[in-house]
Amino acid sequence: MFLLITYSMKDTKRYIDLHSHTNYSDGLYVQPRENVALAALKGINIFAVTDHDNTAGYYEAKTEADKLGITLIPGVEITTPKYHLLGLNFDPGNKKFQDFLAYSKNIQNNKCKERINLIREYGFPITFDEVLKEFPNSRLAKYNIFAAMMKNPGCREIMEREFPEQSPLERFRTYFSKGGLVDGLEDVGVEVTDAVNETHNAGGVIIWAHPPKDAKDITEAEELFAKGIDGLEEQPKFVDKFNYALFRKFAEGNSLPISYGSDYHGPTFDRKILGMDENILSPELEELLNQGYVKIPSIKLEEVLKCP
Repeated sequence: MFLLITYSMKDTKRYIDLHSHTNYSDGLYVQPRENVALAALKGINIFAVTDHDNTAGYYEAKTEADKLGITLIPGVEITTPKYHLLGLNFDPGNKKFQDFLAYSKNIQNNKCKERINLIREYGFPITFDEVLKEFPNSRLAKYNIFAAMMKNPGCREIMEREFPEQSPLERFRTYFSKGGLVDGLEDVGVEVTDAVNETHNAGGVIIWAHPPKDAKDITEAEELFAKGIDGLEEQPKFVDKFNYALFRKFAEGNSLPISYGSDYHGPTFDRKILGMDENILSPELEELLNQGYVKIPSIKLEEVLKCP
């Protein structure tokens, strides 16, 4: 007697979240293993930790992913002067690539020093050493500074006096968001072509993170496409807020696969790790990723049809 276990196309769907942050950048007080565990509980099959300009959390996340049956691919978010680019599925042990990321991280930490000097001119008694002590292994940025300021009584007194009715997150945005009271530094980072070439040379692919947040004109997509980007990211949380349709159309017209990411930064931001929705791994993205370091397990017919 044969036992036939039928299946539908739904059974073959694999859900992805290829953009998340941990305490190794500005996903404050969130360990890589916690991101992976949350992803498993949300039904994610393929996941990436993409801290800014470093991969320090990869192996910790990989250990947890192996326990939970999630496919973890190496990831990093590389900072250029205008765009954020997701490097995915490169060889995390590639020394030349790691040297490049260390260079990129150093650019941003030096900018952090400049930002702290600007904040001190505004009257806040915060130092770079305080921030570094709080986040010794992180690529440092605005939210790291703000978290350290929250632990400094003098800084806290100023914020509570100036904006007594605001929540901490509202104060962060008041001070640090674009056009904020202590914003104004020039955006810096590695060159786009260097990010693309170094990632490709390490066996990975480059995805343009949250394009409509950083560009309004489609000619910018054309310029990045000419420089070698491999795909575009869509963040389901922000589809209604930003014009993703414009960039989705560009991706389709140029055979660029769409990736999906939450841009999770921990529980203090309203960006939750994705669940099981439209964030389905496409055949095109799977084929692209499978050129890299980690091979995504395929779902074969004999795995779902069993005839004893």
